[in-house]
Amino acid sequence: MTAASNILQKTHCNRFSDTYIPAITPEELEREGAQHVFQKHFKTQLWLTHSLHIVIGSDSGLLIKHLIKQGLPNSAVYLFVELDHLIDTVKAITPELQQWPEHITLCKLSDFIQQTDRIFIDQYIFNNAVHVHNSIAAADKLDPGYHQLTTDLNEQLQEKIYQVEYVLCEELYTACQLKNLSENNISAKLLSNQYNGETCLVLGAGPSLEQHIAWIKTHREKLTIFAVSRLSNRLLNEGIIPDIIVCADPMAISFDISKELLLFPSDTLFINAYHVVPTLLSQWHGKNAFLGSRYPWENTMDAEAAALAGPTVTNTALCAAAEMGFSRILLAGVDLCFAADGSSHVQGGKEGVMTAHLGFEGVNVTTYAGNQATTDRQMQQAVQHLEKQADIIAQMGKTLINISSSAAAVSGIEHINTANIDLTTRTTLRPCQLVPDISREAYIQDNLAVISELEKTVKELDKILSLCKDAIKHNKKIFKLDQNGNYNLKAKQKVDSIQRTLDNNFQHLTTLLKTMGVKFFIDFLKPDDQNTSSDKELENNGKSYYQAYMKSAESLKWHINSSIIRVNSRLQECNKSANVEQLINQWQADQQPGRAQLWIDRNPEIYKQLSRQQQQTLQQLCAELQQTINATETSYSKAYAAVDHTTGTEDKIYSMAFKNDHGELLKIANELKSNSSLDANSIEQHLYFLALAFYHLCFNEPQKALASFSETKPEQLREDALKAILNLSLGEQDTGKAENALLLLSNISHLYTPHYANILYLNNKINESIQIYTSYLQEHPDDVPCWISLGKVYIAIKEDDMADMVLNHVLEIDPENTLALELKA
Repeated sequence: MTAASNILQKTHCNRFSDTYIPAITPEELEREGAQHVFQKHFKTQLWLTHSLHIVIGSDSGLLIKHLIKQGLPNSAVYLFVELDHLIDTVKAITPELQQWPEHITLCKLSDFIQQTDRIFIDQYIFNNAVHVHNSIAAADKLDPGYHQLTTDLNEQLQEKIYQVEYVLCEELYTACQLKNLSENNISAKLLSNQYNGETCLVLGAGPSLEQHIAWIKTHREKLTIFAVSRLSNRLLNEGIIPDIIVCADPMAISFDISKELLLFPSDTLFINAYHVVPTLLSQWHGKNAFLGSRYPWENTMDAEAAALAGPTVTNTALCAAAEMGFSRILLAGVDLCFAADGSSHVQGGKEGVMTAHLGFEGVNVTTYAGNQATTDRQMQQAVQHLEKQADIIAQMGKTLINISSSAAAVSGIEHINTANIDLTTRTTLRPCQLVPDISREAYIQDNLAVISELEKTVKELDKILSLCKDAIKHNKKIFKLDQNGNYNLKAKQKVDSIQRTLDNNFQHLTTLLKTMGVKFFIDFLKPDDQNTSSDKELENNGKSYYQAYMKSAESLKWHINSSIIRVNSRLQECNKSANVEQLINQWQADQQPGRAQLWIDRNPEIYKQLSRQQQQTLQQLCAELQQTINATETSYSKAYAAVDHTTGTEDKIYSMAFKNDHGELLKIANELKSNSSLDANSIEQHLYFLALAFYHLCFNEPQKALASFSETKPEQLREDALKAILNLSLGEQDTGKAENALLLLSNISHLYTPHYANILYLNNKINESIQIYTSYLQEHPDDVPCWISLGKVYIAIKEDDMADMVLNHVLEIDPENTLALELKA
């Protein structure tokens, strides 16, 4: 229910001197007072120091007043986001805001991102210090607008966090890049334009892939097939062996999702991003070609890098296909939206049974079939990248076709049914045949060159560390004033000279140090306020700046030294007299037991000469990898199982009811029924009947709706549902149910209390009715209509003296009140 604007602007002051908007303020604030309620509700959540607190709603500004009264914690900033139609009233109630412009801000959602930039949210995100809170009104959804506000704000915030955290991934990318140096020895650039005039098929893991499996099998030999790595399990089960398998994700969980990749035959080419998770790449037994640069810094040894596109592996696969020259690129399973049943991935894959949780409320997109489908933030971003890719590929004179009608329609990519696609026999060699074999000698020389480059970089980092130490030393001297109060200019010139050396002589590393070590440099990303800083603060800033350089340099140096050890281990693998125990230790430290099988396959004669104990240890490592691949319970599946997939479902039901979206309401009800046993008194049963009740309301089926509401848990119903029950009960002349609904509504807001008193009177509960009227009027003595209602009750039960007293009180408040005069007469 959205209250009328005049009610929303009306304020009330309770006996605790709390001024608020009754229409969106919980009843407990009236009974107990704001201070007690907030202390009970928020405890210590709002008082975390060095944090950004984002609060949805403000409880009529009372929460802002409470914060100020209690005293703001050290280095805490508060951003309150309020409903548009309430914000002016809240500002009028809270003049205290003007005294705290740097610490507390009240804004509309449309100003949210601008305000987060003003208070430099990046710093708080880097430090994991962003906390989102619901005001009590927002938590109870006392105005339906709070549901949409919460959804929209969280979406904007997550997008902001995603953008900032992407920068934090630089260290992970760099770490994986250095771990992959021995395996990233052939750039995918050598495949450029090798397939001009040919047709390829890029397989994503979207649900629509299911309907194309048979067609793919039939036309397998006429297509060069790219597949994203998470499809490996499903493709193996179907007997479809792709020409190219693609993986780009550096996260460790990517191994769980894609580990069956290691079961493909060696004539499948593995195209990987330079930063792919090392446990996949290092245990792959076939050929691979990498995308992107080999080293994290500019290097003359690097050939021209093969292009690498994101954010999804599908974007990466499409980029590789275009670079390789394919003139017609078909897409299957590239849906970038959820299927009608809520699934996000094809059945039979690792994520096939995993669907969006019921409460997920994303954004709608239009499919090629013209239907509406739901997508999430990451897939929506992938659509945007795909549109840009499609435009570039079209300019290259290539054709992009999505064969799935249920996929999200993307500008620049047309949909053609497979029945209308003509295929000719492919003529070019398979991709793995175009990638040369590497001889043992060439592999050794390549790794020796890698070690040389790494050792050279370590020496450069040592020079940077030495320069930074000198800079800190001279920075301290700058602020030791002479007898005339002047700064030490020689020391300042020395610091400036060091900085020029860093910028000019080591730019290829200093740029990397700032990106991969951004967490160390975060304090220097803030707006420049040095003009207002004291000498001590300026000295500390200079010291901290060069310390950040040193921390980042030490971190990079550690990663490089670890990589040197790993590359030396790879060289040992080529040594006929290798220390097998040392190799095993390195493989175990890297969680790469599959290298044991690779070593056995490449050194069969040496393996035969090992002791029985050494052979058994190697075989145990081989078995360990196989067990890991076969394991169905993974960290990914455990994480998914731990999620409460009904989270947000209630919010979504009310939102869909507000929008009169009967299709989505029925879908939620059906999913709840199919995914759970609907045990009596379970939350699933409550939500099922709630969705069903609103569904029947959409079709004006009052008896069915009321029957469904009767199966819910009344104490858990929100205002919208209770109002619906009230209206349905009155329509069915069931005053008993109407009374129960008004009792619960009056507990939510005292705006309903007079109506509750009235229904008690209608149900012949006279004394209870008078008691409720009286209690209410003690808190709201100026509510003339309620006084008149009470007077009518006394007249009806022939308590003339009480009626006379009540009506006289009304006339004291409003001497010209016509109705009171008529009743009194």
